[in-house]
Amino acid sequence: MRVVVFLSSARKGLSITGEGSIGDPIGQYIANQLKEEGHEVSVWDPKVMKFPMLEQPLYMVEDQSQFPEWMLEANTELKAADCFVVICSEYNASIPPALTNMLDYFSPGVYRHKPVGIITYSVTETGGRRVQSPLKTLLSELCMIVQPTVVSASKAKDIFNKEGECMSEHISSKIKSLVKETVWYSEALTKQRAVREAPTASRF
Repeated sequence: MRVVVFLSSARKGLSITGEGSIGDPIGQYIANQLKEEGHEVSVWDPKVMKFPMLEQPLYMVEDQSQFPEWMLEANTELKAADCFVVICSEYNASIPPALTNMLDYFSPGVYRHKPVGIITYSVTETGGRRVQSPLKTLLSELCMIVQPTVVSASKAKDIFNKEGECMSEHISSKIKSLVKETVWYSEALTKQRAVREAPTASRF
Protein backbone atom coordinates (compact mmCIF):
# COMPACT_ATOMS: atom_id res chain seq x y z
CA MET A 1 0.00 0.00 0.00
CA ARG A 2 1.07 3.59 -0.65
CA VAL A 3 0.59 5.58 2.54
CA VAL A 4 0.87 9.33 3.13
CA VAL A 5 1.52 10.32 6.76
CA PHE A 6 0.51 13.89 7.57
CA LEU A 7 2.22 15.76 10.41
CA SER A 8 0.36 18.75 11.78
CA SER A 9 2.71 21.10 13.61
CA ALA A 10 4.90 23.79 12.09
CA ARG A 11 6.69 24.49 15.37
CA LYS A 12 10.46 24.96 15.25
CA GLY A 13 13.16 25.80 17.75
CA LEU A 14 13.15 25.62 21.53
CA SER A 15 10.05 25.99 23.66
CA ILE A 16 8.82 24.76 27.04
CA THR A 17 7.98 21.45 25.36
CA GLY A 18 11.50 21.00 24.02
CA GLU A 19 13.07 21.24 20.55
CA GLY A 20 10.73 21.43 17.56
CA SER A 21 7.51 19.45 17.33
CA ILE A 22 6.68 16.44 19.49
CA GLY A 23 4.93 15.02 16.44
CA ASP A 24 8.21 14.51 14.56
CA PRO A 25 9.33 11.35 16.42
CA ILE A 26 5.76 10.02 16.33
CA GLY A 27 5.78 10.43 12.56
CA GLN A 28 9.12 8.65 12.39
CA TYR A 29 7.78 5.78 14.48
CA ILE A 30 4.66 5.38 12.32
CA ALA A 31 6.69 5.53 9.10
CA ASN A 32 9.05 2.86 10.41
CA GLN A 33 6.13 0.62 11.40
CA LEU A 34 4.60 0.89 7.93
CA LYS A 35 7.90 0.36 6.12
CA GLU A 36 8.61 -2.75 8.18
CA GLU A 37 5.36 -4.21 6.85
CA GLY A 38 6.44 -3.49 3.28
CA HIS A 39 4.38 -0.37 2.59
CA GLU A 40 5.54 2.66 0.61
CA VAL A 41 5.49 5.67 2.92
CA SER A 42 5.68 9.42 2.37
CA VAL A 43 5.73 11.83 5.34
CA TRP A 44 4.27 15.28 4.75
CA ASP A 45 5.70 17.79 7.21
CA PRO A 46 4.41 21.40 7.06
CA LYS A 47 7.82 22.56 8.34
CA VAL A 48 9.39 21.11 5.19
CA MET A 49 6.61 21.48 2.64
CA LYS A 50 6.05 25.18 3.04
CA PHE A 51 2.51 25.70 1.79
CA PRO A 52 1.72 29.44 1.58
CA MET A 53 -1.43 30.69 3.28
CA LEU A 54 -4.21 29.31 1.08
CA GLU A 55 -5.69 31.77 -1.41
CA GLN A 56 -6.92 29.32 -4.05
CA PRO A 57 -6.84 25.51 -3.92
CA LEU A 58 -5.28 23.70 -6.86
CA TYR A 59 -8.50 22.27 -8.22
CA MET A 60 -10.19 25.67 -8.49
CA VAL A 61 -7.54 27.19 -10.76
CA GLU A 62 -7.51 26.38 -14.48
CA ASP A 63 -3.95 27.59 -15.12
CA GLN A 64 -1.93 25.56 -12.65
CA SER A 65 1.41 26.85 -13.95
CA GLN A 66 1.25 29.46 -11.19
CA PHE A 67 1.78 26.70 -8.61
CA PRO A 68 5.29 25.38 -7.88
CA GLU A 69 6.25 22.04 -9.40
CA TRP A 70 6.63 20.38 -5.99
CA MET A 71 3.00 21.17 -5.20
CA LEU A 72 1.77 19.63 -8.44
CA GLU A 73 3.88 16.54 -7.72
CA ALA A 74 2.33 16.42 -4.24
CA ASN A 75 -1.13 16.41 -5.84
CA THR A 76 -0.09 13.45 -8.02
CA GLU A 77 1.20 11.65 -4.93
CA LEU A 78 -2.12 12.07 -3.15
CA LYS A 79 -4.01 10.70 -6.15
CA ALA A 80 -1.79 7.61 -6.11
CA ALA A 81 -2.04 7.07 -2.33
CA ASP A 82 -4.10 4.16 -1.00
CA CYS A 83 -4.59 5.46 2.54
CA PHE A 84 -3.50 8.10 5.04
CA VAL A 85 -2.44 8.56 8.64
CA VAL A 86 -2.85 11.94 10.35
CA ILE A 87 -0.70 12.70 13.41
CA CYS A 88 -2.38 15.69 15.00
CA SER A 89 -1.42 17.91 17.90
CA GLU A 90 -3.98 20.00 19.76
CA TYR A 91 -3.84 23.78 19.45
CA ASN A 92 -6.30 25.38 21.87
CA ALA A 93 -8.66 22.39 21.57
CA SER A 94 -8.59 22.70 17.78
CA ILE A 95 -6.72 21.62 14.64
CA PRO A 96 -3.30 23.18 13.95
CA PRO A 97 -3.73 25.71 11.11
CA ALA A 98 -0.71 24.30 9.24
CA LEU A 99 -2.50 20.96 8.82
CA THR A 100 -5.79 22.46 7.63
CA ASN A 101 -3.97 24.79 5.24
CA MET A 102 -2.00 21.88 3.76
CA LEU A 103 -4.98 19.57 3.30
CA ASP A 104 -7.24 22.27 1.83
CA TYR A 105 -4.92 22.87 -1.12
CA PHE A 106 -6.16 19.66 -2.73
CA SER A 107 -9.49 18.47 -4.08
CA PRO A 108 -11.60 16.14 -1.94
CA GLY A 109 -11.44 13.90 -4.99
CA VAL A 110 -7.83 12.89 -4.23
CA TYR A 111 -8.84 11.77 -0.73
CA ARG A 112 -12.19 10.24 -1.66
CA HIS A 113 -12.94 6.64 -0.58
CA LYS A 114 -9.53 6.30 1.08
CA PRO A 115 -9.12 5.26 4.74
CA VAL A 116 -7.42 7.54 7.25
CA GLY A 117 -6.08 6.62 10.67
CA ILE A 118 -5.89 9.27 13.40
CA ILE A 119 -3.28 9.70 16.12
CA THR A 120 -3.56 12.70 18.42
CA TYR A 121 -1.07 13.81 21.04
CA SER A 122 -0.27 16.47 23.60
CA VAL A 123 2.17 17.22 26.40
CA THR A 124 -0.66 16.87 28.92
CA GLU A 125 -2.96 14.06 30.05
CA THR A 126 -5.57 14.94 27.41
CA GLY A 127 -3.63 13.24 24.62
CA GLY A 128 -5.19 15.59 22.09
CA ARG A 129 -8.67 14.14 22.62
CA ARG A 130 -10.34 17.54 22.28
CA VAL A 131 -9.10 17.85 18.69
CA GLN A 132 -10.45 14.47 17.61
CA SER A 133 -14.03 15.58 16.98
CA PRO A 134 -13.22 18.59 14.73
CA LEU A 135 -10.50 16.57 13.01
CA LYS A 136 -12.90 13.73 12.18
CA THR A 137 -15.34 16.30 10.77
CA LEU A 138 -12.64 17.87 8.57
CA LEU A 139 -11.33 14.56 7.25
CA SER A 140 -14.84 13.28 6.56
CA GLU A 141 -15.69 16.49 4.72
CA LEU A 142 -12.60 15.89 2.57
CA CYS A 143 -14.18 12.49 1.76
CA MET A 144 -11.72 10.31 3.67
CA ILE A 145 -13.00 7.25 5.53
CA VAL A 146 -12.15 7.77 9.20
CA GLN A 147 -11.14 4.57 10.96
CA PRO A 148 -12.90 3.39 14.15
CA THR A 149 -9.62 3.09 16.08
CA VAL A 150 -8.14 6.40 17.24
CA VAL A 151 -4.91 6.65 19.25
CA SER A 152 -4.44 9.30 21.94
CA ALA A 153 -0.88 9.80 23.19
CA SER A 154 -0.89 11.60 26.54
CA LYS A 155 2.36 13.20 27.71
CA ALA A 156 3.78 12.32 24.32
CA LYS A 157 7.17 13.82 25.13
CA ASP A 158 7.69 11.02 27.66
CA ILE A 159 6.43 8.28 25.32
CA PHE A 160 8.46 8.93 22.15
CA ASN A 161 12.18 9.67 22.15
CA LYS A 162 14.12 11.68 19.59
CA GLU A 163 15.13 8.51 17.76
CA GLY A 164 11.49 7.79 16.93
CA GLU A 165 11.09 4.95 19.42
CA CYS A 166 7.92 4.34 21.44
CA MET A 167 8.54 3.75 25.16
CA SER A 168 4.96 2.68 25.96
CA GLU A 169 3.82 -0.86 25.20
CA HIS A 170 0.20 0.27 25.48
CA ILE A 171 0.56 3.06 22.89
CA SER A 172 2.72 0.84 20.68
CA SER A 173 0.02 -1.82 20.70
CA LYS A 174 -2.70 0.73 19.91
CA ILE A 175 -0.69 2.12 16.99
CA LYS A 176 -0.12 -1.36 15.57
CA SER A 177 -3.89 -1.97 15.74
CA LEU A 178 -4.54 1.35 13.99
CA VAL A 179 -2.05 0.55 11.23
CA LYS A 180 -3.50 -2.93 10.68
CA GLU A 181 -7.04 -1.58 10.58
CA THR A 182 -6.20 1.22 8.14
CA VAL A 183 -4.32 -1.14 5.81
CA TRP A 184 -7.13 -3.72 6.02
CA TYR A 185 -9.72 -1.17 4.92
CA SER A 186 -7.39 0.06 2.19
CA GLU A 187 -6.85 -3.46 0.82
CA ALA A 188 -10.59 -4.13 0.88
CA LEU A 189 -11.37 -0.93 -1.02
CA THR A 190 -8.58 -1.59 -3.52
CA LYS A 191 -10.11 -4.99 -4.31
CA GLN A 192 -13.56 -3.44 -4.69
CA ARG A 193 -12.27 -0.74 -7.06
CA ALA A 194 -10.86 -3.52 -9.26
CA VAL A 195 -14.39 -4.92 -9.55
CA ARG A 196 -16.39 -1.69 -9.77
CA GLU A 197 -15.39 1.96 -10.12
CA ALA A 198 -16.01 4.01 -6.99
CA PRO A 199 -18.85 6.54 -7.21
CA THR A 200 -17.63 10.12 -7.49
CA ALA A 201 -19.49 13.33 -6.71
CA SER A 202 -19.69 15.51 -9.82
CA ARG A 203 -18.53 18.67 -8.08
CA PHE A 204 -15.10 17.08 -7.47
